[in-house]
Amino acid sequence: MCMAGPKLRLTGAALCALLIVCVTGCGGGNIRRKIEIEIAKSLQKKLGPAESYAVSVAGSTVSLVRGSIKEIQILGLGVYLREGIILDRLDIVLKGIRVDPASRAIKNCSQARYTATISAVELEKYIRKRYPDIPELGIRLTDQRLHIQAAPQVAGVRIPVTATASLKTKDGTQIVLDLKSVDVGPIPTPGFAREYLEKRLNPVFEASAIGFEAQIDEVTIENGSLVLTGTFDPAKALDETD
Repeated sequence: MCMAGPKLRLTGAALCALLIVCVTGCGGGNIRRKIEIEIAKSLQKKLGPAESYAVSVAGSTVSLVRGSIKEIQILGLGVYLREGIILDRLDIVLKGIRVDPASRAIKNCSQARYTATISAVELEKYIRKRYPDIPELGIRLTDQRLHIQAAPQVAGVRIPVTATASLKTKDGTQIVLDLKSVDVGPIPTPGFAREYLEKRLNPVFEASAIGFEAQIDEVTIENGSLVLTGTFDPAKALDETD
């Protein structure tokens, strides 16, 4: 299976070995199921433990025997990434996987996409850990907006700050704030608060936290959760060293 980076990778050897073992005495359904089971087991080791992994392999029996897998779909629920963040849901789709039976290596993977869903609670934990020096930091996610509260100290006085921002991607590796409103209560000029948040709270999230060198194509907020969609480089999966 082709996944990017050292954190999320299944070896071509594992898939190829299954193909070879299953060729004799196994129907197409058994071949497919054995591959799916092996992938699920490998995910627990390579990506991290989860409440569950569901794997679906598409392709004809003849193609599987020849080392060609049309598509692999993976659904992970409650995925504990090694970076310390829990994904509510991780969807992965891999297409056009070619395995070389002779070398037991993956030769190609034409497409590798993912969608990761992170709850507001997990995002807040991540942000607080990343920026421990922002006092009384809290966040909420609603209606395509990130709601922020903090209490920075100015001249020895805590100033309550609330803000609303949309989120956008930067360089395919970061999620950053696009502040829409800033409120500092009785203080008439919120400029310092805006500058404070833009400098101290960016980036809000980095793709490296997902753990497999992902690129973020799109970020949305859906049902109070952060949803990231993107790709990862199939070539990364060809390196089987840890």
